[in-house]
Amino acid sequence: MYNKNQPRNIFILLYLFFNTYFLIYYYNDGFLGGDLFGEYEIKNRASLIYGYLSILVSCLFLFLFFNWFEKVNVFKSQHLNKKGLFYLDIIILLLGVFYFYGCLKGYYVSLDFSGGVQRPFIFSIVYAVFPIDIMLVIYLFYSFRENSSTLYKINFFIILATYLYSGRTGVFLMLFMLLLIFFGRNNKKISYVKVIGSIFLGLSLYPFIRPLKEYIPAYILYFRDKGEPFFSGYLDIWMKNDFATFYLEKLNSSLERFQQISNVTYLIDNYHQVNNFLLNKICYIYSFNWFDLIDGIVNNYKKPIFFNNLLAQSINGNDTWAAQSGVSGLAFISNESYIIYIFVSLILIVISIYLSKILDVKIIQLTWLSMVLYIMHGWIGAYILYVEALIVFSVIVLLLKVKYK
Repeated sequence: MYNKNQPRNIFILLYLFFNTYFLIYYYNDGFLGGDLFGEYEIKNRASLIYGYLSILVSCLFLFLFFNWFEKVNVFKSQHLNKKGLFYLDIIILLLGVFYFYGCLKGYYVSLDFSGGVQRPFIFSIVYAVFPIDIMLVIYLFYSFRENSSTLYKINFFIILATYLYSGRTGVFLMLFMLLLIFFGRNNKKISYVKVIGSIFLGLSLYPFIRPLKEYIPAYILYFRDKGEPFFSGYLDIWMKNDFATFYLEKLNSSLERFQQISNVTYLIDNYHQVNNFLLNKICYIYSFNWFDLIDGIVNNYKKPIFFNNLLAQSINGNDTWAAQSGVSGLAFISNESYIIYIFVSLILIVISIYLSKILDVKIIQLTWLSMVLYIMHGWIGAYILYVEALIVFSVIVLLLKVKYK
């Protein structure tokens, strides 16, 4: 067993701290950051206050909603089948190597929504059936134990390398939750000295990791074929800029990833403009990987524009990137389609809680964090992928009989 509430409370405090900090920062600066890149001047500073209050209300609602459904009892197997767990380790090892190879070839990396290297069909079909990247993280939580197997440790480093090489640095937030679970094992009270030390160390190092999010995909897709050494290109990023200024810039942009007040404020500040743009537009809710598969089969297939792309387009006219509204921001969009957006989000949360409770108590923590990172920030497509991964992972665990009554 482990301490369940403390890890969540730590993330709640961080979430509220960053939104409060940037409320004050944007209020004094007069410009919004995050997806607005510090280029949008706030028309009415009262919009910041309304946005902050809407974030608090939506957070409270989702936390209470999650906690209420979490109390539902489901059948859970209690005994661990070591042979089944070994086979699970092997399957994850094979999937991890497969996905890592795909990243090396550029099949699973891109600099924007226009995509990168064209995937061979086999890589598209495998990723459509197995949302491998998310399944790998689920595995890390599911199989984590004090005396984890050698295969688990090997898989851990493969998974970490895969996420880094694909430019997916957000996985460190999930690994931080896993670290908190480790600190709170055997129902221990988590030492806040360890927590504060871990947060300080992580935030200090993250500005060095953040540039990899764009540099690694660019290296795979463009620079590698030109024979440019990997590390020299990364060092050039730092050497051509003033170190202190660039470091603080990356630190600030890293901190902004965990706030949503800038986007909600923008929606309130431009209520009529955004709603006129979204008028009569359909809110598409889908899983990205299946449309990538269809794109690989059908010639000249035009993907539907997702809500996050539409919102980004309303900001600067470009739909090749995505911006988030958060659940709280949906309250300021008058198109009736977005009521469905909220309704579907709640259904997905219920399904994910049920599957998590069947799998393992540690998965509940990952599901709760995924709700914060995806649903609360408005990335419903990412949460659909998470639920898909939970379903596939659950089927594999049941077939292998990793746990039994």
